[in-house]
Amino acid sequence: MSSRPRKKHKHATNKSPSLKPLLEESDEVYAAFWPDLQRNGQPSWYPGVVTSYTTDDNDDGYGSTRFYNVSFDDGDTLDDIEDLFVFHREEYELISANMKRGHNNTWIGVKNVLDKKSQCRWANTVGCYVATIDEEDHSFSRLADALRAYDSSVVRDRGRKVKKAELNLPDEWEWLFYNSGAKTAKEGIKKAVEQAKQQHQRHLQFELKKLRREMERDHARDKSIEMEILRNELGKQREDAVRDAISESDNRWTEKMDNLRRELEKKHDAEKSQLVADAIRKANRIAQSAMIKLREGINLQNKIDMTKAMDRVRKKMNQQHDVDTQRRVHEAVRAILDNAETATTVESERDTSAMPQDGIPSVQNEQQPYQESQQQEEEVQQQQHRQLFSPIEPSSPSGVSNQMPPPSVQMPARVIHQPEGQAQCYEQQRFNDHKLTEYPISRHCHLLERR
Repeated sequence: MSSRPRKKHKHATNKSPSLKPLLEESDEVYAAFWPDLQRNGQPSWYPGVVTSYTTDDNDDGYGSTRFYNVSFDDGDTLDDIEDLFVFHREEYELISANMKRGHNNTWIGVKNVLDKKSQCRWANTVGCYVATIDEEDHSFSRLADALRAYDSSVVRDRGRKVKKAELNLPDEWEWLFYNSGAKTAKEGIKKAVEQAKQQHQRHLQFELKKLRREMERDHARDKSIEMEILRNELGKQREDAVRDAISESDNRWTEKMDNLRRELEKKHDAEKSQLVADAIRKANRIAQSAMIKLREGINLQNKIDMTKAMDRVRKKMNQQHDVDTQRRVHEAVRAILDNAETATTVESERDTSAMPQDGIPSVQNEQQPYQESQQQEEEVQQQQHRQLFSPIEPSSPSGVSNQMPPPSVQMPARVIHQPEGQAQCYEQQRFNDHKLTEYPISRHCHLLERR
């Protein structure tokens, strides 16, 4: 994959693009390896190859942070290794050789610069390299680039007068240090040319590999684009075919539905006519039944109303009849009481006149008043019957007689004065059901007994 464009940042010494080294796929590196999954211990460094990487675009002033996936030469793999734990192989070998010589990461004209105030772990742990060239500081992300730039400036200034001790990488300038003889100079130049040729060949191979990878990526991208285009075209063709098939199917279905609809409409019209006729007949039957029920209801209501009216009339007539009957009973009782009082007075006078001088009545005088009183009693009873049962009640509308039975009249007790002064009471005679006059009649009987 191609790296993203570098972002500009402001370094402590001068303004420059991203100072972090950007490694690509297939680059030979030395990377840290931790035996534990938490990566808390001290790592070991092993050679390997970058297989892929991811980028965190959060720029902290030194460029975006990369996390590399590394395949080690011994077969192990480790993913998401932060960029400060991955070095280019040439870089790592230069630092290791310098430390073995005891120089402890010191170089001629080149110094390692750390930014302890930065939050970037790479800046305050690994840092960049600054080379002083023509009295100006130039920052480099890789040590090898800084060393070569400084050595080139020294050789350019001093020429053949330069010494090995003045260079950081004297092996790359070996052809300058041969004798001044023609043959030796030619050999040195030839050797230097061979070395430069080999170096350029290695660089060209690296660039060729890099170009091949980019071409492969571009080819893969183009192929994926072509596949996507082809897929879209196939999808569009498939959609068109499906749309045409659906349209044709819809047309056939519409035609079938139209034919079926016409057949159903014909059948529906016939059934509708039959149903309408049946509904009319059924409605007529229902209407006739409803009219019959309504007529029966009206007749029943009329009968009920007539019955209620007749009951009210009958009730009023009965009430009037009860009043008239009570009045007649009172008049009859009053007449009976008057007659009884008159008879009692007459009998008392007779008893008084019939008694002998010595006060001892004879047997004939004792029986005669009793017989006369009995005859008078019978006449009074007959008169009462004639008075009580003289009216005849009208018949009811239903044909059943509503004649009220004669009231049960309690006859006044007849008091007969016997010669011994004892009163003999006759049994009270009652008429059938009327009890309204019982209290007045019994009261008059009581008055007669007191008399």
